[in-house]
Amino acid sequence: MKPRHVAAFSLALLAACAGPSVKAAQSTGWKIMQPPQINGNLDQTAPLSKWVVAPADIDVYPTQKECEQMIENWREGSRREDFQQAAKIDDMLRCVSINDLSLKGN
Repeated sequence: MKPRHVAAFSLALLAACAGPSVKAAQSTGWKIMQPPQINGNLDQTAPLSKWVVAPADIDVYPTQKECEQMIENWREGSRREDFQQAAKIDDMLRCVSINDLSLKGN
């Protein structure tokens, strides 16, 4: 086999092996995020790169609609149980794509 064929074959083999990991890096999904706490208060003015995953949320939602539905469920539960502090926090939550470049800052 000629050296250029070996090089081309090696690149093709490498690309085939890297395929799943490349796809995983491009995966999509949505997380529920909340502003960071500064001195006990949530800072809604903080850049998105400083926001954190909401403590009660461990899932990645496949669609923005499903993510927003979960936030709405939390809001309804907080209002129904009259958890005023939780309701204030729930009103600040937002769904953010895990691929949002704003999350990559700092």
